[in-house]
Amino acid sequence: MYLYQDGFNSKYFEDYTKTLAIDPTTMSSVMYGVNKPYTLYFNSLNAKLYEHYNNVEPKVCESELPSLKYCAFSNLTNGQWLDQAVLSNPLPNQEKVTELGYAHYYEDYVSMWITPEYGFWREFNDNGKLDPSQYTEAMNTTYN
Repeated sequence: MYLYQDGFNSKYFEDYTKTLAIDPTTMSSVMYGVNKPYTLYFNSLNAKLYEHYNNVEPKVCESELPSLKYCAFSNLTNGQWLDQAVLSNPLPNQEKVTELGYAHYYEDYVSMWITPEYGFWREFNDNGKLDPSQYTEAMNTTYN
């Protein structure tokens, strides 16, 4: 929920608060703000994610912005979807990760067996890495 309350993902935030019967205004006042406990906690976690995933290959949190100190939500999503870079470089205490697709690793939390990551199917079929110019085509093909 923390990641979704902005203009781009506000629908998800509204869906969560409605499903959980939580007042969105109350949630905003509790979760968001420079000195709010959840914001401080989230930023400390995100700093650790950035430190870990910016020092592996491929660099999951790499950015052209020189002052970036955190992984963007899309960094982690795209890094996993394209190359399985997140689960193949587990965080400390996650060394037991043996499957690169999250549908396998998080089987207790997903409803289907299918691993939707492009990288999983690319490796499964012995295909090479995509050039970034082909990412859009790969996403459209996968969705179709």
